[in-house]
Amino acid sequence: MKTIISDELKMLDDMARDFAAKELLDDREENDRYPFGPLFEGVLAKAYDVGFFAIMLPEDAGGAADAVNAVCLVLDEVCRADASLGGIIFTNALAQELVAQAGEV
Repeated sequence: MKTIISDELKMLDDMARDFAAKELLDDREENDRYPFGPLFEGVLAKAYDVGFFAIMLPEDAGGAADAVNAVCLVLDEVCRADASLGGIIFTNALAQELVAQAGEV
């Protein structure tokens, strides 16, 4: 059972669950064919549009207030449906955190 510590995180968790159900479940086998099939660019664009690639940014740049918990919730829901997108989101979040820790953000 998840412990949700804020209404904002609860909404993000619900959004990630809905996103995964609508955008990932039906096509997950096709999405995993890359590089032997097309990259699921449409899904990536939608994930970007809903903010999954900005979670670890500073708040004033569109990131989440509780970034680590937020990205964990998103990854939990997304990876249940398709770990491919979860891996991309995680790699992006890690890169943003490394840049922030280096003092570049």
